[in-house]
Amino acid sequence: MIRILVIEDDATIISLYSRWLEPYGYKISVAPTLNTAMECMLEADILVLDLSIGGGQEVSDIVLSKWAATRSGPAVVISGLLRNREHEYDLLKSGAWNVLEKPIYESIVVSLIHRYASIVSGSRRIAILQEKLEKLESEIEKWKRNTIILALLTVGLGGMELVPRVLALLGIAL
Repeated sequence: MIRILVIEDDATIISLYSRWLEPYGYKISVAPTLNTAMECMLEADILVLDLSIGGGQEVSDIVLSKWAATRSGPAVVISGLLRNREHEYDLLKSGAWNVLEKPIYESIVVSLIHRYASIVSGSRRIAILQEKLEKLESEIEKWKRNTIILALLTVGLGGMELVPRVLALLGIAL
């Protein structure tokens, strides 16, 4: 399940996000303050941040910096407080993956979250496959060591002619 942290203090907007996203199976957590946001951040896969929560730009900078430092997931800034394109660029440099200006529309928010959820799911699958690959590589190394030991035992028992063939099959050069 993809977990979305919504940092928003407007109950109407929170209700919209829940109504738009929960039917797709997303788990929505709400943080109306900086302190709550910092506590919930490590549990989230996707961050949705409103610039106008208590403290304004300073709070959003803190949140984005912390998110970028501790998470590699998508962060979306949605606000009616964008001053200009330079401000939007600064938010993107601070760690936002996308910046949307209010008013927002369901289709845009949902499609953006779907896209980012796919990225998060793909990253999770890659991490699982990398872990499995590391285990397999470890098992292969153990198998090779055991085979070398077996080959050396064979030599000790007088079967020297088998050793080069066994090692060649394993791709191990003498």
